[in-house]
Amino acid sequence: MCSRRKIITFLLILSCLLLISCEHKNNSMEPVNPTGSMPSEMPSQIPSEIAKQDITPTPTKEPVIKNTDPKHIRWASNTFWPSTITEEAQNRINQILKEKGIDCTLEFVMNRSQFHNEEYVEWIAEEDVDIFDLGYWDNPLWCMEFAKEAVLPLDEYLLSDAGKVLRDSYSEAEWKQMSPNGSVLAVPVWSVPGFYNGAFYIALDSQYSSYFSDFDGTYSSLKEIASEVGNPNLKIVISGVDNNVIAALLGYENSYYASIPYDPKTKRLVEPSRFVTEATVLIDVIYADLKSGFLVNRQYDSQEVGRPFAYIYQGVRSMPDGYATYCIARDLHECNINCGYAVSKTTRRKELALQVFSVCLSDPEIVSIINWGADYANAEKWKEKTKLLVSEGVTELAGFFPNLSEEEKKNLGGYSNTLHEALRKLYLYSSATDDYSLNPDFKPDYPKPEQVSKVYEKGINAWDREAEKWIKEN
Repeated sequence: MCSRRKIITFLLILSCLLLISCEHKNNSMEPVNPTGSMPSEMPSQIPSEIAKQDITPTPTKEPVIKNTDPKHIRWASNTFWPSTITEEAQNRINQILKEKGIDCTLEFVMNRSQFHNEEYVEWIAEEDVDIFDLGYWDNPLWCMEFAKEAVLPLDEYLLSDAGKVLRDSYSEAEWKQMSPNGSVLAVPVWSVPGFYNGAFYIALDSQYSSYFSDFDGTYSSLKEIASEVGNPNLKIVISGVDNNVIAALLGYENSYYASIPYDPKTKRLVEPSRFVTEATVLIDVIYADLKSGFLVNRQYDSQEVGRPFAYIYQGVRSMPDGYATYCIARDLHECNINCGYAVSKTTRRKELALQVFSVCLSDPEIVSIINWGADYANAEKWKEKTKLLVSEGVTELAGFFPNLSEEEKKNLGGYSNTLHEALRKLYLYSSATDDYSLNPDFKPDYPKPEQVSKVYEKGINAWDREAEKWIKEN
């Protein structure tokens, strides 16, 4: 339970949108084919708070010169990960750099106080670092404003021969997500081992493939197949139940930093009264299936289920042999550079910093240490992530972020928070057992359909306006 709660805490802290896309089919679902083993626990993506007062973050102090050695690189890193970079891991990274012919010493400076927002900016300036991750920001737009002023754009380097290895280590969609206004400012962070993007998938047991021809990716379609099979012992395993997976199981995707339902057919946000009406019906069905045991929530339930009829999960991953995998909701890859890795614009060791940056974020052993911490680093899993993501394409909203007024942002932020809170009481925590259980009196807290569209009309219309413009221009 401690490990599970630890992962949930990281996801609450980190709003980094997890990357990649797959093709969405309107009437029938085409399977994708990764194979392997199913993790016992699959974290759910949780949207960040984005409705706070706007700021334009800028450093409040001149950088302090702490490092005069031309061959010493300082890299600022956060401690939100499952494990920080230990002294032993730092020594190993330096050993690999020397084996690759890089004459330098790399020192990791840890953000142990977990500064964020403008406090993080001040800390970065005081530490005189050459490389840093962009830190956690309550609003991803604030992070973009900070990055535009503080980091070295990577476009020229990535197009050079020296930058090819780094460029090829990440997908086109990942680079677009790191590119406000078309300029690449950072390399994406992957803080949870095995959680490779924010898309949603359903994997179906292939022994029932004769029933799959009309499967459209929705939960109702999945239940129809189970009913046709007629086996009362069938089980479905789901990685977690939140508003994002509800949207996915209704045939929608998640936009505005993965917090508001988007219809890929109309390329607009789902009209709020329509969504809350459909979501209220679906969560009642899902609640009944959780209660009966037909649906097993891996976020809180570790019971053995043998060979499940289906897995519903977030984040592209390898699956056991004998399952046909369908992408039911793409990761849209809208621009969100929160926590991304960047080179400081003020570094006095630009060439060396770029060289170290490139090697560290492309070498599977090093980059898995930096992203997942010393305790969870795994070069083979990092190679798996790279292979899965590089093979995917981009979406129509890759790199998109809307230019909204403060009033429009607050309106959308209010809607996002309302949706996020709607299912918060689905499970109850007991301090006596240090565990969660299904709430016997649960009722979804979605707003009334007749009110919700009018309340959030301003924000919805503004986002649709910006998305329409973006799609036309890109």
